[in-house]
Amino acid sequence: MRNNLETLVKKNAVEKSHQQGSAMYTAFADTAATAAAAAADDGAGGVAEEAPETAAEKVPAEV
Repeated sequence: MRNNLETLVKKNAVEKSHQQGSAMYTAFADTAATAAAAAADDGAGGVAEEAPETAAEKVPAEV
């Protein structure tokens, strides 16, 4: 999972930040579908989730 997220960071599909000792990955709604497709192509092995409808919404994920 972490390798897929780091790959998306390198592709500028998500943003990585550190909060309280945890790495936080944030995808922008307009790139969330692209990021999910890229993660699926990288061998995530799961079904990609759809992006949220709101263009300005950020979707945080804690790892």
